[in-house]
Amino acid sequence: MKKFKSLQLIILTILLNIAFSCDGGGGSSDKNSNTGITFESVNTVGDKVTAVIDTIEFGFILSKISNNEVTVPSGTFDGTNVNDNSTCTITDPFFIAETELTYELWSVVYKWATGDLNMDGDTSDSGEIPGLYKIINPGLQGFTNGSLSPTGNNQHPVIRISWRDSIVWCNALTEYYNQLNGTTLKCVYYSDSAYTQPIRISNDSGVSSVPGSIDLPYNNCSANGFRLPTYAEWQYAARYQGNNSTNAVTATIGGIDFSNPADELYWTPGNHPSGAPNAWTVGTEFELYAVAGSLSVTTAEVGSKLANALGIYDMSGNVFEYLYAFDGTKRKITSCLSNADKRYTQLGYFASYAPNLATGGIGIRIAKSK
Repeated sequence: MKKFKSLQLIILTILLNIAFSCDGGGGSSDKNSNTGITFESVNTVGDKVTAVIDTIEFGFILSKISNNEVTVPSGTFDGTNVNDNSTCTITDPFFIAETELTYELWSVVYKWATGDLNMDGDTSDSGEIPGLYKIINPGLQGFTNGSLSPTGNNQHPVIRISWRDSIVWCNALTEYYNQLNGTTLKCVYYSDSAYTQPIRISNDSGVSSVPGSIDLPYNNCSANGFRLPTYAEWQYAARYQGNNSTNAVTATIGGIDFSNPADELYWTPGNHPSGAPNAWTVGTEFELYAVAGSLSVTTAEVGSKLANALGIYDMSGNVFEYLYAFDGTKRKITSCLSNADKRYTQLGYFASYAPNLATGGIGIRIAKSK
């Protein structure tokens, strides 16, 4: 992610000419941006909006533009392969981040929110003033050699954070973004059903099933602030091929014939890495799209591989990603870890993890409602 030294803190954008767009546009993964276009003004699938926090740019891809219901293939993992045998649906327009969240952006927002300038987990050091937020895990700069030794590179994904930390950080990002840009984005996660008390504190206590708790927040679905993607949003963004039917899902699932879709949208099969034209078992093609398998026991800078059809990076590797999706008392994670076996790069694969625990293999990707 490039830094610009301008003090101008406004929203930027570009129109990505994506290979598999609904309008058949040409492909490009250029991360540069044009000024003057906002989250509100973009209206084409694949449009990129580049937001700015303290000169740090982070890009969002407009993935869906209308309120129509779209059905996306989904699947189950048998231990080796993903079988597309189910579906998920999505209705509302949304943006999803171009890359996984970097440690650089995480740390800037974390320091502002908590006052923990040394990022050591407390605010008792000289010169530190506790902030409005408490995020229990300060995170790491990726990992090296399969251990929890940070890479020292701010462009690696943040890891060793919990699901709780993630939703609290998203609220903090929303409030800090508003402060810097004069906007009025609304936080998404609240402790009350009237949406007046944003959740600002994470902890590592036992998992709770109480509505309004850190584990079961009131989720303001109409809010336009930053948040975690849902499972359906993630599958949509990872599998999207637009009107390109090459190697797409052709099965009839749940009564829907995906080989001849009424909405003319085609989807990457669940046994492919995101963006890859073939399954994970075909040669070493997955290496072009995913930081995973035998390639690395170290995380990589975000966006180091090829993007998928929407211009989104690392949806099948580098680190697992938390979703706003529930699996009993656990929360779903997806994508793949850099030192995990390459079979986990399959789009239909997901696992679950306790919301109160932090691990070295999971980061986040931000989303936002249109």
